[in-house]
Amino acid sequence: MTTLTALRDYMERAHRASLTDLSIALETSRDNAHAMMQIWAAKGRARLVADACGSCGKGPVCCTCPVAEMLPEVWEWIPREVPHG
Repeated sequence: MTTLTALRDYMERAHRASLTDLSIALETSRDNAHAMMQIWAAKGRARLVADACGSCGKGPVCCTCPVAEMLPEVWEWIPREVPHG
């Protein structure tokens, strides 16, 4: 079973990965990897890479152009800021 912790550990090493890469590395479905990345995004730790699609100018989340269907969904990890002091 893939966990959010395993996904976090992978993304901390990779920094950026496609949904296909995540599903292969974590031995899970693309749907499960996507759902877990959405959880991390809601926590402010991950985001969809905005330039993964751009042919129509709408971006990867709401884009429905034919090009968007061929492009991979790419996620980027947002590292925690280290406190100064």
